[in-house]
Amino acid sequence: MQMAPFMVDNIKGWTRATCVAFIILALTEIDISDPGQLAKLQPLHKVIDRAWLLPMHIEMGMSKDVQSYRNLSLSFRGSERQAPNLLQLVLRFSKIMERNASVGSGNTENRLKKVIQEFNASPGLHPKHQVEGEKEKAILNLIIGSCKEARALMSQHLSFTKWKDSCFSTEQLRTQRWLLGARPKQCADGLAEVLTVTPRAQQMLMQLHIKAFGEACRKVRLSARARVRPTSDEFEKLVDFSCVFAALRNAAKSASSDKSVDGKLMDAFLSKDYFQDVEAAVTSKNSAFRLSSLAIWTDIVTPPSLPACLQGEESTDVLIAQENAADSKFKEVKVKLASDCQAMTHYLMEKSKIESRTHVLKVLHEKKQNEIGKTCLDSIVVN
Repeated sequence: MQMAPFMVDNIKGWTRATCVAFIILALTEIDISDPGQLAKLQPLHKVIDRAWLLPMHIEMGMSKDVQSYRNLSLSFRGSERQAPNLLQLVLRFSKIMERNASVGSGNTENRLKKVIQEFNASPGLHPKHQVEGEKEKAILNLIIGSCKEARALMSQHLSFTKWKDSCFSTEQLRTQRWLLGARPKQCADGLAEVLTVTPRAQQMLMQLHIKAFGEACRKVRLSARARVRPTSDEFEKLVDFSCVFAALRNAAKSASSDKSVDGKLMDAFLSKDYFQDVEAAVTSKNSAFRLSSLAIWTDIVTPPSLPACLQGEESTDVLIAQENAADSKFKEVKVKLASDCQAMTHYLMEKSKIESRTHVLKVLHEKKQNEIGKTCLDSIVVN
């Protein structure tokens, strides 16, 4: 069979193949007639001689979909790298679905099921690596209910952390509470709009989730990271917290002209300040809930201001007055404390003198008694 360019498909080992091709391409630029440049080839002799020994998987006549399935099955079996994580499966299955969008029919869920069935039935895939149950639900949620910004944050986290050591789990992502447009069941009217997941809320959720997990794992062994990972219930509480703060950021734009408010809200959000306050508001299911009823609204968004009569350069500065009053009170306490210390010192000195005198008198008395007793014994002996 006569071979033609691009007839062979590289199924696995694309990075190795491109590195070898780049080295060969770079070597073609070296003039071997120049002794100085020829010496540059010396360190690469072993690489050139053994480049053909690099393991790669090549096939011929495979469709793009079958190539993707084959690549994934080989990735699961490989020992040099970790197995494909949930996000990588989502990206690969999404490309296959986009490629077959013109010939496929049905909604996204049905098309995904078809792709997963083809993947599970692909030759060479071990049964334990098949996508089923909760993993399939999590993949569907990531495809239909996540925004691009949230997926980018997940990808950045998973680029430096293995899936088993990451903050994510299939149990978290299979729930529907964190998906775009989702809201809690039996939600009060006043909270329904606030607790609806928006792209901003979902992005903030991923930022908080990744940051909180990283801080919690600083003094934890790698093998114990799974214990720190939030459960599905704790993850849903983070979703509610993120939705409320996303709504606060949106409302703060019209309520305050201070541009620093948004930054302060994000700092409070990433520090999980007011978490209990928000949790209590969500749990109460109050139909008359308003964002302005939260403590953070008066602390950051619209803090109370002084009356007009107390404002201005000629008016009394309340803060300085409070500081002066506290300083005056401190001085008064300091003087009282010094007086008490002086009195206590005088008391201890006098007490020490009395105890010293008492001890001397006691010793002299005992000595005098001994002398009297000795005299009496001598007189008795003489008589």
